[in-house]
Amino acid sequence: MRSVTRATEPDPVAAVRDYYQQSAEREADRLSRAADGAVAERELDARALGDHLPPAPARILDNSGGPGTWTLWLAHRGYQVTLTDLSPALLDVARDRVAQAPQQYAANVESVTEADAHDLSAFPDASKAWSGRARGCS
Repeated sequence: MRSVTRATEPDPVAAVRDYYQQSAEREADRLSRAADGAVAERELDARALGDHLPPAPARILDNSGGPGTWTLWLAHRGYQVTLTDLSPALLDVARDRVAQAPQQYAANVESVTEADAHDLSAFPDASKAWSGRARGCS
């Protein structure tokens, strides 16, 4: 009888975190490069957000918000925003961007916090999901 050795399956959360840890700078600049589809993606996302968000002021959870591109977009429009992401490297980029933003917009960013989208129990319930990124608003 042969013994079968099972390979340990990789942790998908760790794999995602590692990917973004290694590519944080590229991801941070992605929506500003036309060659990466920035114009189309950014415009489509902005329209979708505009169609589904409540009027400001409102509190927004920008879950999986990465480098803070949409967090600052929302803050600029008067929303109070909490940004979460799995990648500490992307959160560092987001914190730098918030620190460099004009004070009237940076003040609308309530926090930049590491969180796994599979467990949002630290955040209040009664929010609406937006798209596949699970942006919530209350």
